[in-house]
Amino acid sequence: MNRYPLPEIDLAAFSRNTRKGALSRIKFDDIEELWHVDWHDGPLSGLCVYDGKRHWYEIWNISTDGLRTYLLISLTEKEIEFQAYWHRLYLKYVKNKPQNSWHQYYQLAESGYWTPRITKDNIVGWYTDD
Repeated sequence: MNRYPLPEIDLAAFSRNTRKGALSRIKFDDIEELWHVDWHDGPLSGLCVYDGKRHWYEIWNISTDGLRTYLLISLTEKEIEFQAYWHRLYLKYVKNKPQNSWHQYYQLAESGYWTPRITKDNIVGWYTDD
C-alpha cells in the first residue's frame, strides 16, 4: 500500500479545549465505519460516514493504554470513487477467498493504490475509539 506522509500538525490542536482554531473533537458514536483499509490490532485507516458524508479516517496516535486517536479527512467524489473501486477489488480477490487469489489484488495495489493525501486543509476533526 502506498501512503502519502502525514502533515505536521501542532499536537496542541488536539486539546479538549474548544478555543478558536483547534481541530474539532468528534464523538465516536457519530462515526459509522464502512470498511478498513489498514489493520493492526484494530482499524488504522479506511472509509467511514460522518454527518451523512463519506470520509477517510487515519490513525494519528495509539496511546500506551491502547486508546486510538484518528483524524477524520474530507474526500472529493473522485477520491471516494477511487477508494470504492479498490475496495471492490479487495472483495473480489481477497475477502473470504483462497490465499492463492490474493496476489492478484496485491500486485495491482503495489503500483496503483494510494491512500488519500492528508493536508491541514482537509482535516475535519479528530476522534478516539473510547
